[in-house]
Amino acid sequence: MWILSSYRSLNSFGEWCVTKRSVAHGCADLEDFQISPEGRELIEWQLERSKIENPSPEFFQALELAAARFVSLERIHSDSKPAAMRAELKKAANLALRLEQALEQMHPVSNSLIRKASGMSAARFRDRKVTTTVEALEGARQLADNLPGRGSLVDEAKAELAIDVAVAMSKHLGRKPATTKEGLYASLLSIMLEQVTGKEPKSVQKLVKQTFEKNTQIFSTQT
Repeated sequence: MWILSSYRSLNSFGEWCVTKRSVAHGCADLEDFQISPEGRELIEWQLERSKIENPSPEFFQALELAAARFVSLERIHSDSKPAAMRAELKKAANLALRLEQALEQMHPVSNSLIRKASGMSAARFRDRKVTTTVEALEGARQLADNLPGRGSLVDEAKAELAIDVAVAMSKHLGRKPATTKEGLYASLLSIMLEQVTGKEPKSVQKLVKQTFEKNTQIFSTQT
């Protein structure tokens, strides 16, 4: 059921990794997350309002796993600040450029040593290896200028939580989430956001709408 979020996976070390589609890449430990007693009580109350009795333990486990993923993705994002990425790419590009310049000025004896070690002259080595590296780093640095700010990375973590809560509802409650303003899905998402951030969200309707627009297959047609 995690096809919707297939770019996230556990590696062999039990770490939660972001590898594709995401601006932020990396791995972080997937730690246990427990919904607070107050949060669980609120969830059970919302389920009762929707006439859902005796929800399966798997439903709550899915919500806690969703929360753990949120925390891990937040940790990855904190290590993937766009400004830091731009700075390290610039530094690497400058170092590669200096290497390229050093090879251009190589002493003939040093050149011959490079030939013996690599099977090619310093000039050929520079053209095949270093120049390509310089161009790649310069291109990456320019692309980094278009990376979103920190706020966009936080929004991504919330978007993934919204998908996970929707899938948990559909899979474990047999209820497709709806976009109703004060419906069960919006209420559960609001509770889970407060659980992971420690702050009650002012509104989740924009997030609900965005999740619906990108994942219509897991939503009902009710509005």
